[in-house]
Amino acid sequence: MPKYTVQANETLLDIAVRELGSTDVRPILRDERNRGIFATGRTEHILNPGDELWLPDERPAETSGVTVSAGQRNVLVARRRTRPFRVRALGPDGQALVNEEYELRPDQGPTVQGVTDRRGLIIAQLVVKARSVTLAIASREYRVAIGSIDPAHTTAGIQARLRNLGFLFGSLTTNHASAVQEALRVFQATHGLRPTGIGDSATIARLVAAHGD
Repeated sequence: MPKYTVQANETLLDIAVRELGSTDVRPILRDERNRGIFATGRTEHILNPGDELWLPDERPAETSGVTVSAGQRNVLVARRRTRPFRVRALGPDGQALVNEEYELRPDQGPTVQGVTDRRGLIIAQLVVKARSVTLAIASREYRVAIGSIDPAHTTAGIQARLRNLGFLFGSLTTNHASAVQEALRVFQATHGLRPTGIGDSATIARLVAAHGD
């Protein structure tokens, strides 16, 4: 059973998805050797850089019986653990690239091809161990780093999800409070919430649901 050292801005869900290929955090929480991490009122959403967690042994992939024919060539394909990848494609003018063919070339795993939707969104499944992906679209190429995202209840987490969903533009350092509030209002109105511009619990829950994590 390996030991894992928590990195900055990681949640238990991030670790479970990346290291175990699962959204189920219970095997980590239930391990007796991790009990001390959460013994002082902390929850699985609050981890500090340097915390050490015991991870369960990697579970074998689920298998099912198959029938093969002797004397013939049989090809068996193993399913690799994946996680969702979502990004909105925008052109140089800031407009969404709608119905545009794209190709994703991750540093690990197979190439993925598809077409953006009516909002310019690209939604795909990439292998868990991928750390970067090259996006080829509209005769251009972009390298996108894949990493953990801040928890949804933090300011950085709200901004990151609004950006990924196409409601906010720019980096974390260039987004002013007024721009974030306006982006929240637009998001709230789009999802049937009262447009207050405040990241309350209902808004955060809807933001997590729309983003996928």
